[in-house]
Order: sequence, then structure tokens, then C-alpha cells
Amino acid sequence: MNKFKFIDLFAGIGGFRVALENAGGECVAFSEIDKQAIETYTSNFHTSDEEKLGDITKCKNFPE
Repeated sequence: MNKFKFIDLFAGIGGFRVALENAGGECVAFSEIDKQAIETYTSNFHTSDEEKLGDITKCKNFPE
């Protein structure tokens, strides 16, 4: 069971996500605007159950 849930902001290719998952976290959403980074991120992680937030400056609601 996961200890906490998190949103991976400015996700890049997911380096910080690895650390948070290793600490027991569960990613529920991620935010990234660079198309190549998103492509790498989604190929490195199972993201189909996660919300893809896109540009963080345009987000109005965040998952819980």
C-alpha cells in the first residue's frame, strides 16, 4: 500500500518521480509541456491511470 499520493510537477523525464515512488508514493498526475519529455515520460512509466495536466499555468483543478 502506498504511503502518499503525489502530482509530478515539471515532470521532465521522471527522475523525481522515481525517488518519490521508491519512498512509497503513488503518482496520480503529471505536468509537463515539452513534447519530447512527455514522450519519454509516458514510455518510462505506466501513465494510463494518471491525469495528464499539461501546462501547469493553465490548470484550474488538481486530482486528490
